[in-house]
Amino acid sequence: MSVLLVSATSFVFAGEGGPNKDKFAMEGVAIQKTADSCKIESDTLQQRIKKIRAEIKKGSKMYSAEGLKKLEQQLKDANATMKTLTEPN
Repeated sequence: MSVLLVSATSFVFAGEGGPNKDKFAMEGVAIQKTADSCKIESDTLQQRIKKIRAEIKKGSKMYSAEGLKKLEQQLKDANATMKTLTEPN
């Protein structure tokens, strides 16, 4: 995410005084909002992973075998999404 923020800043500076100043400033704002959105999504995923793990720990006392499989698949999907969001491109 740091790379995105740095590149957004350089667009704004590169556009200063030029005819595209407003366009570059708006692109910088859009990139910043995207970066902020990713952070929020990441925090939400961390919480979701924690909750799913807690439910899986309840085991067969609380869930059927099919229910546990669904939870395990949800955990797998959430971990894959987290990996996608946190790995560098």
